[in-house]
Amino acid sequence: MRKRLMLVTAALALSLLALGFTFKQSRPVWEYKALNVKLDAKTERALNDLGVQGWELVSYSPYQSTGTTVDAGTFFFKRQK
Repeated sequence: MRKRLMLVTAALALSLLALGFTFKQSRPVWEYKALNVKLDAKTERALNDLGVQGWELVSYSPYQSTGTTVDAGTFFFKRQK
């Protein structure tokens, strides 16, 4: 019984190779976007629009455009191509 199972398994493997089947794992391909934004009432809507387009926020880096208050930032997004 065990010998028969090994023969069937070997025959199946050889058949798949003969037919040209290859088992490759494809890696996802990403595209990236960096967006410098002054934080205001329109920011949330703009970020939601990007989400609808498939962009995913991966990082945010705040900065001060004027004065001492953080009022701007760079948003980094990615999405699968």
